[in-house]
Amino acid sequence: MDRATKSEILFRYVTDLEDVHGSVTIAEENGDKLYKEMREFVKRHFNDLDSESPLMWGKGSRWTEEEVDYLVKNFRAARSVEDLAKTLGRPEGSVRGKAYSMGLSRYN
Repeated sequence: MDRATKSEILFRYVTDLEDVHGSVTIAEENGDKLYKEMREFVKRHFNDLDSESPLMWGKGSRWTEEEVDYLVKNFRAARSVEDLAKTLGRPEGSVRGKAYSMGLSRYN
C-alpha cells in the first residue's frame, strides 16, 4: 500500500469519527470500534518498523504510539504546530511532516 492510499484511509477514519462523535478524543473516550480500528491501522502501517512501508522517520527518533495518539487527537484543536511540537518535544518540521504523512489537516 502506498503512502497516498494510507493517508487517504486514515483521513477517512478521522473524518468518520468526527462526523459521529464530534472529535477523535470523544470517540476514544467512548471506546468506539472505529477508533480502535484506526489505531490498529496507524500502528500497522505507520509505526511498524519491520514493514515494507517507506515511512521511516529520518534521522530523529521514531514516533511512539503515544505520540501518534496525541497528534491524532490534538492536531486540529491545537492553537499552533509550535504548541504541539513543544508538548511532544519534537521539532515543528517533524510534527508537520508526521501530520502530513498521516493525512491530518487543520483545515478540514
